[in-house]
Amino acid sequence: MAQIPETKTVTTVELNDGLNMGASLQVVNVSGPESAKLGMIRYSRRIPLDELERRFEELDKGRTIVTYCSGPDSNLCRRAADLLTEKGFKASAYPGGLAEWSAAGLPMDMPPAA
Repeated sequence: MAQIPETKTVTTVELNDGLNMGASLQVVNVSGPESAKLGMIRYSRRIPLDELERRFEELDKGRTIVTYCSGPDSNLCRRAADLLTEKGFKASAYPGGLAEWSAAGLPMDMPPAA
């Protein structure tokens, strides 16, 4: 039986450093629409996990993708990174998600006030 490789992960520091150093990262929030009110990591895009396979063409296979979700209590980012890796993308998961990013006081884009 073939062994499934463990999902590559990045830490808050690694993701922030990569973004600040101009790394060619595509950061993707794979949470569903119910999490939109929580905001997003600055310069990221939202592609919910249940839409990911239909929207592969929106991603660049030549760039590393980092997936994230609401935080460490969710495994959506790991599932998304695994799916992307299976489809030939270079992907890692950021399991700390919005919870760790926000707690660290790092830049976020918030939804407009109602």
